[in-house]
Amino acid sequence: MIKIADEPLSLADLKELSNIPADVGSLTIHLAVVKPTAAGKATNGIQFSAGGDIESELRAIEGDLTAKWNTKQIWLIRRLGSLKVGDVISIVAAAAERKEEAIGACNEAVERFKKMKTIRKQELFDE
Repeated sequence: MIKIADEPLSLADLKELSNIPADVGSLTIHLAVVKPTAAGKATNGIQFSAGGDIESELRAIEGDLTAKWNTKQIWLIRRLGSLKVGDVISIVAAAAERKEEAIGACNEAVERFKKMKTIRKQELFDE
C-alpha cells in the first residue's frame, strides 16, 4: 500500500493490517518522527514538499522490497507539509513469512525514504 498524506499520520493509517495473509509470521512497523534537533541545532520542525512524482518513486521502492525480501505486504506512507517536533513523518510496515524478511524490508524502506529524490526537505530551525 502506498499513501502520500497532507494530514497527520497515525497507526490508524494501517487499516489493512486486518487483511494480513495467513502465511505471514512477522510484521514489522516503523514510525519516523520529527526530532527536536538537526545538525546540532534546535528545530521547530520540518517542511516536506513534492519535488517530482512521489507515487512512482514509492511504487519502485515497494517493488524492489517485495522482490528482494519476499514480503507478503508492504505499507509505505509519507507525509508532506509543515510538521512540528513529534509529528509522524512516515510509516513503513512489512509483513513476511519470516522475521528476517520483515525486519530487512522495513529497515531498507526507512533508508530509501531518507534518500527519496521526489521529496524536498527543509529544516525549520529556531532563530
